[in-house]
Amino acid sequence: MTAIAKIEIDMDFLSIEDDNDDNLVSSIHENKGDATDVTVFPKAGKGYSFALIPKVKIFDEQGNEVVLPRQARWYDRILDQCDGSIYNTPMFEALSYFAQKTEARTVRLTYEKIRNDEGHGDASAGDKALVSNRWVSAIELKRFICSVNRKGIDSPELHAEVAADPICNMNIDEARTFCAQRLLKPWLIKNS
Repeated sequence: MTAIAKIEIDMDFLSIEDDNDDNLVSSIHENKGDATDVTVFPKAGKGYSFALIPKVKIFDEQGNEVVLPRQARWYDRILDQCDGSIYNTPMFEALSYFAQKTEARTVRLTYEKIRNDEGHGDASAGDKALVSNRWVSAIELKRFICSVNRKGIDSPELHAEVAADPICNMNIDEARTFCAQRLLKPWLIKNS
């Protein structure tokens, strides 16, 4: 659920710090013995509003209310599989990596799981499959890969030393969004 929420709202809930007032509406501190639980209430993500939406009713010619069927969402089939049938599958592993706090490591592991699944274990074939599926272009994929491997994208100790290439300029939020929208979401839809 966390991974799907991160895809839909384009926000990493686990990375919100209590002292980051730009992303918070409020927070609650609960003292429990030696520990303190902090619950944060983030502001809505880009383009989302949680205001009340007026309900529109549709009537037929006789004046009877027409009840429209609920529109299917892209993630409904995935949630239907969460009863245990997706455990220990590439889908479950990719979702569990993506659900963690956003770091270059977790974004990279999500991408690698998708790439390996699409390439049936062959990394090169997986990258070619991502491009041939038309989810990304070869240039976009190269930019993403070199960005998540760039030293300093979120913390220097997690990455290999990579020469400063001008195309490796995604920050961690852009890399998360790219992974979510261009790789993870289309892959989940294809496999659900």
